[in-house]
Amino acid sequence: MMPDIIDDAQKVIDLMLKHQIKSVRSQLDAVSALFCQECDESIPEERRLAISGVSHCVECQEILEFYRKTGAGVRGINNV
Repeated sequence: MMPDIIDDAQKVIDLMLKHQIKSVRSQLDAVSALFCQECDESIPEERRLAISGVSHCVECQEILEFYRKTGAGVRGINNV
């Protein structure tokens, strides 16, 4: 019985790892936005070069991360 549970757990871990790797790879190939999706301000070139696929300015990204951590603002910054 115990080996079955361990095998199942390992399968779940492997699946999660594959999903995370796929997610990171897709971000590496992504094109960065010139303007923030929330506030339409320009995203500095340094940020676009540093973070492949970036779509938000620093200020909006900080707000989005706060909302994700707290569970608030699921509809976006402007709709909270």
